Amino acid sequence: APASFYSGTLDCCKKTLRHEGIGGFYAGITSPLLGQMFFRAASFMTFYGSIGAINGGDHAPSPQTIFAAGGVTGFVISFIETPIDLIKTKLQIQIFASRASPGIKPLYTTFSGCVKHVVKEYGARALYQGWSSTAIRNVPANAMFFPVNEIVKQKFAEMEGVPVTQVSTPKKLLSGAIAGMSYWTLLYPLDAIKGRAMAETYAHRQTWLNIVRSMAFKDFFTGIVPCTVRAVAACSAMFYTVDVMRNALNQA
Repeated sequence: APASFYSGTLDCCKKTLRHEGIGGFYAGITSPLLGQMFFRAASFMTFYGSIGAINGGDHAPSPQTIFAAGGVTGFVISFIETPIDLIKTKLQIQIFASRASPGIKPLYTTFSGCVKHVVKEYGARALYQGWSSTAIRNVPANAMFFPVNEIVKQKFAEMEGVPVTQVSTPKKLLSGAIAGMSYWTLLYPLDAIKGRAMAETYAHRQTWLNIVRSMAFKDFFTGIVPCTVRAVAACSAMFYTVDVMRNALNQA
């Protein structure tokens, strides 16, 4: 949001509800809804596939192998994630322009309309605006995200004296929550840079370093509270669901 547009998380919630209604909290949902299924499937496939390729055997992968697989995953999925996040971001920031100039009609209000506009004006390559920022965030973030979940589960398995697949549900949920917090709290400044890179118009896009130079210290942490709260719930549920499905498919 523009400077001073919101004074904090609560103010953002109040103004969103007042000006946009409940639907405002779901602005840009179509892009991640359509893309996340494929994106997450590709993420876990790449992670576990990378572990197998790097490990090259039946022995348990080392922490170094798991971290390397996470980094590889982050780079690979940046090619899938960038267009998804870009369209979501473009749709979400429409409110700022329309509120600044109420008489101006938004350039697009739907997922398909946004894609058509971007491609028509700047070509298909514009869908990858912010790719470098996404990759710079994704490699270290996913080198932490997936491994933390796996390593914490392994520790819980050792404590319970059971295989990793049989770790109790509360501990699996806690492992995912810890992984989510590690991703979003420690690497959040890189996500803030990525958000800025995608929010700019394609014609006025800047290099990663120029975006960093233009940001004040507080800008690197704006929005971290709601993001962390979301990470605990969403990542806990995601990793647990993947575990349940992988175990069920392996048994089948």
